[in-house]
Amino acid sequence: MLRVMNLGVIEEVEIDLPGGLIALTGETGAGKTMIVSAIELLLGSKATPEMIREGEESAEVTGLFTDGDSEVVLRREISRSGRSKAYIDGKLVSAAEISEVCQTMVELFSQNLSTSLSKAQTQLDLIDSFAMVDTRELKGLLTSQKEIKGRLDELVRTESLRLQRLDMLRFQLEEIGRILPVDPDEDRGVEAEIAILSRVDEVKRAASLGLEAISSDRGAGSGRDLIAGSLHWLSSEGAFSKVVERIRSVVVELDDIASELGDFLLGLDEDPERLDALRRRLVLINELKRKYGPSLADVVSHYEGTVAELAELENFDASRDSLLDRLSAIEESLAKEQSSVRSARSDSAAAVSQKVEEYLQELRLPNARFRVDLSSAPDGSPVSFMFSANPGMVPQLLARVASGGEMSRVMLSVCLVAARLAATMVFDEIDAGIGGETALHVGRALSRLSKDRQVIVVTHLPQVAAFADSQFVVEKEIGSGRAETSVRPIVASARVSEIARMLSGQAASEAAMRHAAELLDLAREMMHST
Repeated sequence: MLRVMNLGVIEEVEIDLPGGLIALTGETGAGKTMIVSAIELLLGSKATPEMIREGEESAEVTGLFTDGDSEVVLRREISRSGRSKAYIDGKLVSAAEISEVCQTMVELFSQNLSTSLSKAQTQLDLIDSFAMVDTRELKGLLTSQKEIKGRLDELVRTESLRLQRLDMLRFQLEEIGRILPVDPDEDRGVEAEIAILSRVDEVKRAASLGLEAISSDRGAGSGRDLIAGSLHWLSSEGAFSKVVERIRSVVVELDDIASELGDFLLGLDEDPERLDALRRRLVLINELKRKYGPSLADVVSHYEGTVAELAELENFDASRDSLLDRLSAIEESLAKEQSSVRSARSDSAAAVSQKVEEYLQELRLPNARFRVDLSSAPDGSPVSFMFSANPGMVPQLLARVASGGEMSRVMLSVCLVAARLAATMVFDEIDAGIGGETALHVGRALSRLSKDRQVIVVTHLPQVAAFADSQFVVEKEIGSGRAETSVRPIVASARVSEIARMLSGQAASEAAMRHAAELLDLAREMMHST
């Protein structure tokens, strides 16, 4: 089942596609391409807002595929914002995941393949498909090799910058290390001590006055005598017990303060050398704060970070050696994997060549020769398809010697060989450049291919459509000022009429109808004779 909504000229189409060979036909521009585009979306191709039907905000494609005894529902959604979503059985996944799920279920071969068939990577992919070569490990190792080589190149490229950075970091560590205090609040302590030493006489006078006020015992009216008298009188009155306790606490506190002030005054002397040293120290600390601060804590943090970076940069040799060791291990594994892949490709090359030649003979190229040429390059990837259509000719590069019709038949033959395992195969107008009796043989080859799988072919050739087990016609109508595409199955006389239209290119005449009926009968005879 395929359901398409708001894609290109399609407003809404739902098709139940049976097994066997299915032909999608219709006039040019009717929307056959959008049906193929819908299938491509379900296979994980890129979705763009331009694919959405004019006047709509979103498009959606849903497909029900069978995978053995189970069913899988795939869905793609596209929005005008450019975002697309992919779902497998209702679960949101990436386009890459939906593509991976479809690998063994569906294979699509478009008319663009005739151009890409001359490219080495396309040829290699087809060989790997036939030989069932799993190249994921090889690709992963090649990616790792490239990454590590890039990192090694970067180490070499930045060596001069690394050395400059090392010099700067060492200078910073030496500069900070000479001055770096143990206490991150040293600057505040130094400033406080400078403030005292720069005004020793004033500080002494203030401290002495305070000490005298606290501890003076001269005369009967001294502070201590007054407090002592109060304590004596108040202690005899129970109502003042709390006040008495507070007064005693004050007396104890005053004694402590007096003791500290006394000690302070004993140690407080003018010390010009100490003051000068503190001022020099503060200049150095402030310079560090200016460069690496603004606070001493920031300076300490910078120092620790510099130590770590220096260790990393000085560990260059160890980093390089580690990368070289990893590269050596990867290249050892890579050599083994390349040998295995190359062996599998080499073993399959002869079988592919033979099978392609067999199909080419069926497709009216009885003297064609086809060869898969694998080079002996270390990675085993270069490959060339060699072809000759006439006897006595040495096979040459396919892209150089094949005509348009020959290229189409080679492409079809290669696809038939390489895509043996997919449960559903889709061919999008790959029969370009052929016609007549050759087209009949193409139709028969596709019919034979569909005996144990579903084969969908978009075709403009009546000879190919005649071999279909079921045929759908794609039509475009103009309604409400907009084009609208529909897809409907055709049987009996309707199918004869469509084949006749394909034969004549216009409304079916009586002669075209007879010719169409004869073509359908001929296709049935050819199918039964195989």
